[in-house]
Amino acid sequence: MAPRPRSLRRFFRLGALPALLVLAPVACGDGTGGGPPPAPVLTEVSPASATAGGAPFTLEARGRDFTRESVVTWNGRDLATTFRSSRLLEAAVTAEDVRAGGMAQVTVHTPAPGGGRSAARAVEVRFPAPTLAALSIDTITVGRDGVEVALTGTGFAEGSRVRWNGADRPTAFVGPTRLVLTVPAADLQAAGPVQVAVLNPAPGGGTSAARTLTVLNPVPVVELLPVQGGREDGPGFALTVHGRGFVEGSVVRWNGADRPTTFRGPTRLVAEVPAADVAQAGAAQVSVRTPGPGGGTSNAAPFHVRPLPAAVLTSVRTLELRVAALEADPARGRIYASVQEDPLIPNHLAAIDAAAGTVAASVPAGEGPGALSRSDDGRYLYVAFQAESVVRRFDLPGLGGKVDIPLADERLAEDVEAVPGAPASVAVALRNRCCSPRHEGVVVFDGTTPRPVRGGPDHISNDLEFGASPSLLYAMDLETSEDALRRLTVAPDGVRHISGVGGLFYGGPITYAAGRIYTRLGSVVDAETLAELPRVPVDEYEVALFLPDPALGRAFAVTSTELQVFDLNTRTKVATVPLPPEVIYLRAKLVRWGPDGLAFADDTRVYLLRSPLFAP
Repeated sequence: MAPRPRSLRRFFRLGALPALLVLAPVACGDGTGGGPPPAPVLTEVSPASATAGGAPFTLEARGRDFTRESVVTWNGRDLATTFRSSRLLEAAVTAEDVRAGGMAQVTVHTPAPGGGRSAARAVEVRFPAPTLAALSIDTITVGRDGVEVALTGTGFAEGSRVRWNGADRPTAFVGPTRLVLTVPAADLQAAGPVQVAVLNPAPGGGTSAARTLTVLNPVPVVELLPVQGGREDGPGFALTVHGRGFVEGSVVRWNGADRPTTFRGPTRLVAEVPAADVAQAGAAQVSVRTPGPGGGTSNAAPFHVRPLPAAVLTSVRTLELRVAALEADPARGRIYASVQEDPLIPNHLAAIDAAAGTVAASVPAGEGPGALSRSDDGRYLYVAFQAESVVRRFDLPGLGGKVDIPLADERLAEDVEAVPGAPASVAVALRNRCCSPRHEGVVVFDGTTPRPVRGGPDHISNDLEFGASPSLLYAMDLETSEDALRRLTVAPDGVRHISGVGGLFYGGPITYAAGRIYTRLGSVVDAETLAELPRVPVDEYEVALFLPDPALGRAFAVTSTELQVFDLNTRTKVATVPLPPEVIYLRAKLVRWGPDGLAFADDTRVYLLRSPLFAP
């Protein structure tokens, strides 16, 4: 007989067991078992493809060794993940994840301890075939820049590209039904139809049907003729037209007839005017015609053809005054003079009645009055001083109401220019009292208050001249051999240098007239482009004073012995008139004081001239 088994109860008597029984946890098959989890293994993702620009969707990740902490990643970005089992995870793919096409890399990551990252599986995000339904505009004008065109359609995604006549252009993706193209100026240089389409790249993708956008020539506008007059029975010449909206193919017209035209840019044309067009006196109408698509005919600007009058002086009056500067007031028939070392009225301002040849009024000005500038509304006269750190403003016409504008740091005013359209404001070229270079910058005063930004002294600007705009000031370097013309901006906070050109000028002062800058020695520059133009051939060793008159198409130059008249169209001398023999050491500047009157000064006198050469 087999022996009887021992009773289990005897094994469990108190103190009978030498050790405790330890129960090890058993994995439950749901990823919740104990011990560090192994690295996840990803074997399959579903769906295996998606549509770029499509809606959000749920991605299934299948494999093994997933845990509740495992996370599905899409191109390295964690997705919101739901644990279904150790073999199945579900992840939320957002619309942002499929904005662009390509091969998305999907992995599963289980954090430490243990865990790790699975090998990647790819999801092909396929671009849809795009369709282009409409363009926000169907025409654009030549010469514009940065025009936005919105494209609407379907199947757009991040990576969709707008094609402009078959060439890709930078494209802004707004959404699956909207793209935005910003058209650069380089694509708008010539008129004509443009084919606009949308390209979606591979995988998938394709090119939409095209829509037509038409680039139109602008309607041209004539703004200015830099020379508005010519002489009857003279030779042919080149006529420059300033405006806007000019294109290659724009043609200048003379009384409705096309003339050979050279395109110099969207604001400049040059036409060849034959001698037959100026054979008889009269007013010609100058316009510009631009062909289609778009285009049209501009407004017309008059050009007056006149006979050249007799080269005579009908009146010469002189005043015994030693003046430093002259400033004309043609509306009143007056000339204002700063008088310095005169024996009768030293350091005075004089108001000269030009027709009568007399001093109508004079007032004490201060020590060493110099440069003068009249406000364009005729209310004020500004005076610079060679010995006082001040600019003074006088009321016109009576020279009363004196206002002092103090200059800081013992500086002097070398030149002054009233701001166009702002009679109480003045630009001042500052100088020091001691050193070379003497220039100390340009400052604008409103009343007696200086604007905070002063044009830097490193851009020497001794002589000032406003152009057509109060925001643009021209200046010339009269100190160095650079012979530089400066262009300065005038803003509410002050003056800044923006550009300059050297080696073009010889001798100041400068004069702005009808879009051009002229110097005392006949140099000519386009005020907008700073391009040098053919000069008026005055004798630089003889001529001391120069005054252009674009309305007449003439320029006047004064030497110590004669007055010379030049044709501004042909740049040729057409007349000379002898001056009184006593003229010595010309100074101040040549000014127009009336329809047929000019004035200038030498070392001891003011000369008041009248001639039919000066008149229309």
